[in-house]
Amino acid sequence: MSKKILVIDDDEDVRNLIYTTLSSEGYDVITMPSGKDALQFLMDYQVDCVLLDVMMPEVDGWETLKMIRAGENTKNLPVIMVTVKDSRVDKLTAIKEKATDYITKPFDPDELVAKVREVLNK
Repeated sequence: MSKKILVIDDDEDVRNLIYTTLSSEGYDVITMPSGKDALQFLMDYQVDCVLLDVMMPEVDGWETLKMIRAGENTKNLPVIMVTVKDSRVDKLTAIKEKATDYITKPFDPDELVAKVREVLNK
C-alpha cells in the first residue's frame, strides 16, 4: 500500500509540482490550500507525512505545525516544512516547533523525494 502524503500550500503551482513529483514516485498525494482545511482533514483521516508551507493566509505553517503537534493522533506525524523562508531564525523555529525536516523553495524535486523517503523510513 502506498504511503499517503498531505501537501499544505496556498500556492496552487507549488501544490501541483509536489503532487506530480511525489505521485510519479508512487506516493498517494493529497493537497490542501490551507492549514485550516488540512487540520480538519487530519481529524478524520490518517497520513504518513505532511509537507507544510510556512507563509499562508489565516493559519500559517507555524500555527498549523503547533496544532498538529498538539493533536493526540498527529503529535508524532512527520512534518517537513517547505518554504521560501531560509533565515537562521526560521530554521531554528522549525527545530523549536519540532518540524521533522526543512526544505527551502525553490527546491530540487530529487531532494524533495529523497527527504520524503528518508522521513518515511525512520
